[in-house]
Amino acid sequence: MGPPLQPAPSGRPPAADETAVQNRVLALATPLLSTFVPSALRSFSYVGANRHVDGSRYPLGADLPPRIVTAYDLVTTLAYRRDRLDRVSARCRAVFD
Repeated sequence: MGPPLQPAPSGRPPAADETAVQNRVLALATPLLSTFVPSALRSFSYVGANRHVDGSRYPLGADLPPRIVTAYDLVTTLAYRRDRLDRVSARCRAVFD
């Protein structure tokens, strides 16, 4: 288990089910955030000032993957699904601008 939840801004302590949900989310997200995401980000050769990926070590797949599990799946999905690439770009702008 992780550290206990902090009280809400209202000062109300978290309910037991909120603590359980947070712990479950952290347990599921930690492996993804600690291994897959850094690995996928390191795989891109260059991200230009316009935030477009100019090159990648991963080849494109022939079809869209049913879900994103590997870095190959991520690259393929972003290449073929403009709507998802736009969402990622918008999030990057919100974070880095």
